[in-house]
Amino acid sequence: MLAMTMVLSLGMTGTAVEEELTQTKTERTGTPNASDTATITVKNVEAGLTVTGYQVIDADYNNGFTGYHVVDGVSINDMEAPSAGEILAIAAGINNGTITGLESEQLTDQGNGVYSADVTVGSWVVIVTAGEDKSAVNVYNPMLLSARYIVNGSNGTTAGGIVDATGNYTIGADEAYAKRTNGPSVSKEITGSGSGRPNGDDVAIGTRVSFKVTTTIPNYAVGETTQYKNLSVRIQDTLKGLSLDAQTLNVKVGTDEWQATEIGNKGSVNTSEHSFSLTLTDRDYILAHTGDTVEITYDAVVGEDAGVNFDANTNSVSYTYTTDPTTGSDYTTAEENTYHYTFGLDAELNGEGSQIPSQEIVKTGEVRNEAGEIEYKPLGGAGFTLYDASGAAVTTGYGMEERDDGQGGKVKEKVAVTDGEYTTDSEGHLTILGLDAGTYTLKETTAPAGYSLNETVYTILITPSYNTDGTLAQYVVTITNDKTDDTVTITNAATAYQLESQDTTRKVPVSVTTDSTGGQEIRNTKLSALPSTGGIGTYLFTMVGAVIMAAAVGIFFLKRRRDRE
Repeated sequence: MLAMTMVLSLGMTGTAVEEELTQTKTERTGTPNASDTATITVKNVEAGLTVTGYQVIDADYNNGFTGYHVVDGVSINDMEAPSAGEILAIAAGINNGTITGLESEQLTDQGNGVYSADVTVGSWVVIVTAGEDKSAVNVYNPMLLSARYIVNGSNGTTAGGIVDATGNYTIGADEAYAKRTNGPSVSKEITGSGSGRPNGDDVAIGTRVSFKVTTTIPNYAVGETTQYKNLSVRIQDTLKGLSLDAQTLNVKVGTDEWQATEIGNKGSVNTSEHSFSLTLTDRDYILAHTGDTVEITYDAVVGEDAGVNFDANTNSVSYTYTTDPTTGSDYTTAEENTYHYTFGLDAELNGEGSQIPSQEIVKTGEVRNEAGEIEYKPLGGAGFTLYDASGAAVTTGYGMEERDDGQGGKVKEKVAVTDGEYTTDSEGHLTILGLDAGTYTLKETTAPAGYSLNETVYTILITPSYNTDGTLAQYVVTITNDKTDDTVTITNAATAYQLESQDTTRKVPVSVTTDSTGGQEIRNTKLSALPSTGGIGTYLFTMVGAVIMAAAVGIFFLKRRRDRE
């Protein structure tokens, strides 16, 4: 009787649990019989799931309680100390349909993560699966609970069991892993970020960026078998504005490190220009690394399609892992994002088509109005070269080229500027796209026809600041004139952010503001006027010159003759 009582007390932990068990005791008089029940309880389970108990040890009666037996179809060698492997094998058999006909009771959701049911005396393997409308976030391994007798003379007292799904408990000397594994999270960070932030960075077009994705293999119970029909874990990464360098994709699971191309029978890797997914499907490999950290590193290059200014290049990663042992269904984590910003001068603040222009530079030229007064109007066709902090011309950026639209108007097209010279448009704007934050030098290198070159050198400083989630809060453009040390400061700010859609955690600015009142004006003056050539004036000057030369020659010879005489 003492041995049987010990067996049926398995799964209950510590003094605190025993104190709770006193509340589930049912005192009765008379002889114990098969209708006696007690309450089994599981705590810390998500709401909306299905929690089911299956009886694996049953009580015997013959004019009273006489002992226990293992139910048909279940293998337990020693009722006093069932092994972890035996419990896992029972759960696996229930889930795959090889063990059938067990008495079962569905535990009722009592709220606050508590599920309970009144069950007959014996031991019950409890399995958590998905609910009707909900997949589990966490991984729940099988739990063993007991309803037992405490005998006192002729009176019978039954006591139920309570298990906290977040805690370990032991079965004899073997750990049963009967606990909840909190759903593993996934993180993504920029390594070597120029901004110093792991989730928000400023980059130039053509820049190589390095990433690290980190997560964990869920703590699936490992024994002689496992309860899961299918096991898989998948990491999905999507890039915007950057191109994946698939050759740099490296995977480390625990201490096992390999190139993604070497995945072999562990699973599969799919790559494209802007994404990759890595899926582990080998059950043995997953169970061998249960609880291990997964680390994926790779590089990507900022492309010409990168968004500019507040149009973030948002990179997202999500993690999908098996949670339901009966169907192998999965749970997918929320996205984790990194944000990458490349800047533009005289460009739209919130991305292409946003119609919110920034105005850092305005090129003007000298003209005379009808009153003869000098005015300065927007001037196109001026060429400028932008130099980085090292003094090298920026040849990786993009400018805007104007062309006729065939209907009497103008259209602009983004063009690569490989020679380093950017040209103002007819409105006098100097558009330069794809810049990193930092210091640049701007010089006019080609003056429009009829204008003198402006030799002023301008220092341009782009200074961003970020929100805690990595999104861009604002960026300040400061332009300093080397002739006068005059400074123009333009501050562009995002007033607020919102989710891009209900299905993502990516954020976009609700609106942006700028304090620009026209930016830095760079003036060109007209060249000095020259006389026209080929008109009637040339003939007149030629004739007058010939007459003067002839007179001079005549006077010369006349003077010589007089000198001889």
